[in-house]
Amino acid sequence: MNKTEELITVKNVFFSYDQKPVLIDINLSIWAGDFLAILGPNGAGKTTLIKIILGLLRVQRGQVMLFNQPIESFKDWHKLGYVPQTATYFDPLFPATVQEVMAMALFSIKKVWIKRKAEKEAMAKFLELVGLKGKEKVPIGQLSTGEQQKVFIARALIHQPKVLILDEPTTGIDAETQRQFYDLLHQLNVEKKITIIIVTHDIGIVNRHITRVACLEGRLIYHGSHDDFCRSKVFKEMVGRDDHVISHQH
Repeated sequence: MNKTEELITVKNVFFSYDQKPVLIDINLSIWAGDFLAILGPNGAGKTTLIKIILGLLRVQRGQVMLFNQPIESFKDWHKLGYVPQTATYFDPLFPATVQEVMAMALFSIKKVWIKRKAEKEAMAKFLELVGLKGKEKVPIGQLSTGEQQKVFIARALIHQPKVLILDEPTTGIDAETQRQFYDLLHQLNVEKKITIIIVTHDIGIVNRHITRVACLEGRLIYHGSHDDFCRSKVFKEMVGRDDHVISHQH
């Protein structure tokens, strides 16, 4: 992957709900190979920005480019993998196995899957990649929250995306599982060359694997490297508001 390639460009974007501004003149570039954290408090417009990038909301002012194409004419949506905030809220009695949840993603792929064997092999490949080999027949409601999140990452990877976007991915996950989770994302970023975007209100998740940070509070108040962010005035102000301390890269 060419790390000088700009995959997503957000230029002078404005967005409002019922005339209430949510995004104000947002300019953001996401490059191939980035491991980007989009930070900000609840209500800062983070999920709105992601929905605009995913084409779920139409920009009201400004421009969005995806892989050097205007979003209005972009067709290659399989290049963007998405794990939404509500992906892991499963009732223990939810009547679907891991394999069945994975299979749901196959229906939206434009490729023709000729043999059921090929489908199973694809699902097994990505479940093994996220550390869930042998869990195909387990009801998803019986998995831990961390394991459920891994299922949805594997599901998103079936499309073989260039960019993987995760909205509040570690909600309800304990510290050790979070560490394993970010190690997995780091593996996808470095070994599989997938650009990672994490959306969160918790600056405590910005760990040693994050390479870039965008801080959003309606406006974009910081966009740059992880190291520079840790030394920035914005970071000091966030810590001063009793936010969590960031683990520096090593």
